[in-house]
Amino acid sequence: MAVGAFLSFEFGISGKCNTTEVEATRILPSLDGKTAPSWRGIVPFTHLAREGRMTVSIGRRELLAALGGAAATSPIAALAQTTLDRTRRVGVLMVVTKNAEGESRLATFRQSLKELGWSEDRNLQIQDRWAAGDPILTNSYAAELVGAKPDAILANATASVAALRKYTSSVPIVFVQVADPVGVGFIPTLSHPGGNITGFTHYEFALAGKWLELLKEIDPRLVHVGIVDDRDDAATAGYLAKIRSAAPALGVQVTAMQARNGDDIERGINTLAAERNSGLLVLPSALTAAQRDLIVALAGWHKLPAVYPYRYFIPGGGLLSYGIEVNDLYRKAAGYIDRILAG
Repeated sequence: MAVGAFLSFEFGISGKCNTTEVEATRILPSLDGKTAPSWRGIVPFTHLAREGRMTVSIGRRELLAALGGAAATSPIAALAQTTLDRTRRVGVLMVVTKNAEGESRLATFRQSLKELGWSEDRNLQIQDRWAAGDPILTNSYAAELVGAKPDAILANATASVAALRKYTSSVPIVFVQVADPVGVGFIPTLSHPGGNITGFTHYEFALAGKWLELLKEIDPRLVHVGIVDDRDDAATAGYLAKIRSAAPALGVQVTAMQARNGDDIERGINTLAAERNSGLLVLPSALTAAQRDLIVALAGWHKLPAVYPYRYFIPGGGLLSYGIEVNDLYRKAAGYIDRILAG
């Protein structure tokens, strides 16, 4: 499955990139399928012949429809209805700030679950926590959510999954916006994640080299590039490796700010601005999301060309972004949560 992403300039040009879905056959037994490439990226299939046999899947709603009127009184129909009527609990750990952008993601998740038959006034409770890029709060909220004994947890970004893993190896965790779940040790492979963790990646590390190329295209005179990163994010090293690998061919020198808070970011950008022919590349993380207003303001003040990982940096004055359509990840994650809740 691929999630659309947009290359957004101030004057509205857009382009596409791809993301990857992690197979979930361990904690989601109803998803008995592999993944297959398509022109859009990676899509799941369960209706294709594999290993010399044909596998056909049908959802419970399709099954009830196929059974027609008799389904209303059948044991299968009664079981499906009981599943939907029983109240289930879902925890949500968001490491971003609770603002309009973050709330729109959660609203997409809620609406998608509603469309799948889960209603918060009838059979579903959602407990959400927002850490605003604070690692201490992230850890505390992770413990709180696991302690509430939910049926499943939606985890936003690498930091939230890392925190949740400290407290449970059994509660199903569906992640979104995790760049390298294999590399950081969350799952053994993308095709067979195993354990209690599955979900959706948002970027491959190789895309970081593309961000650097775009920055150089904006200003061919560019010599110095400052990387606004999060030193506590497990994915940072992977992004930096690709950027440093691409830098010599582009004739630029890169410096990672290794930030932990807004003060580090401000100091790093001010130092970068003192260099001639400099530019800014912002990596995706809970910290940069929480500090995006500061980052965009400083880039504008110093007149630094900058490339951002998400389009939500643009309305505040950001120059250019190249990244995924984030809300679509939450829509897809709701589908995984639905199957977990349905058993």
